[in-house]
Amino acid sequence: MKWIILFIPWLAIASEDYFSINRIQSISLTGGNWMENYRQTQGTRDGDVKGFEFNPYLTVLMDYKISERFTLVPEFGYVIRRTINSQTTKDHFFIRSDIQYRYNDWLSFSGGTSMMIKSYSGNGGEEELNNGSSTENFYAANERRSSINQTLDFGIAGNYQDFTLKFQTYIYSINDADQRMITYSLALHYPLWENIQ
Repeated sequence: MKWIILFIPWLAIASEDYFSINRIQSISLTGGNWMENYRQTQGTRDGDVKGFEFNPYLTVLMDYKISERFTLVPEFGYVIRRTINSQTTKDHFFIRSDIQYRYNDWLSFSGGTSMMIKSYSGNGGEEELNNGSSTENFYAANERRSSINQTLDFGIAGNYQDFTLKFQTYIYSINDADQRMITYSLALHYPLWENIQ
């Protein structure tokens, strides 16, 4: 069901009357930093919350013109593999679909949804970690485990010449205040190909 929601914007352009290769305005490469659950979860053994972390990510996206001011922006991304602790690694892929509104020549706003695919792998074993005022043994996975989550996304972007700088938010569990988490990203887009007409 989640996959259907992700691709609802595509239903509007799926008819033969509306879809045209000429509406593809550009294909861009993006590089930036991914700030997962910033200031919302424990980030150290001492109980400090997560602060700024350097988590680079890359995406490829396409701008598909819907009207003079609106663009459909599908995107596929990968957050570079991270080692969470000495025994666990994390891979993070995502597929996004945004509707972007061009306010003027240098500013645009967007909203959409993402499917976040996170995959954890480890060599098994256990590690002693702080748990409140005491410690407890936590077990690392001995095989690959994956999770899929859907997010509600909002962004703002500024354009200067060929470059676009975009700040984006990704809201997990939008309907559950206790479980809700927000991830942020800041990225620079550069067009690999542009449709010049």
